[in-house]
Amino acid sequence: MSAAAEAKPLHLVVGATGGCGVHVVQLLHERGAHIRAAVRNTTRAAALLPKSVDVVQASVIDAPSLIPAFEGAEYVLVATGRRGGGESSKDVDFTGMKNVLNAVQAAGACRRLVLITSGLVTRPGAPVNLLLNWIADHVSPHHLSEPAHALRVLKYLECHC
Repeated sequence: MSAAAEAKPLHLVVGATGGCGVHVVQLLHERGAHIRAAVRNTTRAAALLPKSVDVVQASVIDAPSLIPAFEGAEYVLVATGRRGGGESSKDVDFTGMKNVLNAVQAAGACRRLVLITSGLVTRPGAPVNLLLNWIADHVSPHHLSEPAHALRVLKYLECHC
């Protein structure tokens, strides 16, 4: 990694090879951002992502795999989604988000967490939509930057889904 890249804040894109994630990486790359991509398939990442992107193998449904990916990340952009493999929407959208929030807290460097999803359009009944609707109805915008508050939101949904 170059000294110039180290001087820039690190942007972690979780789900960087998916339909939304690949576009997020491209936009960040065009702006000269320091990017780390957390992906399940590193071969797919090598084919889709710019060579300057630091690729780390990780999955939101494998909590321990997230810890190294989040290390030093100041901005975390989560663009995960179920691809129709063995995992369910609840695994990816609910348990996966809980794992992401725990990794954010453990890493301690995150200044901003952004959730990017096409699920509102493509999967209206998915757990991520329950989360987003509940947040819109019950959480003031200044609380959204607090990972502990987001974990309380997930706990609420765990009890009510």
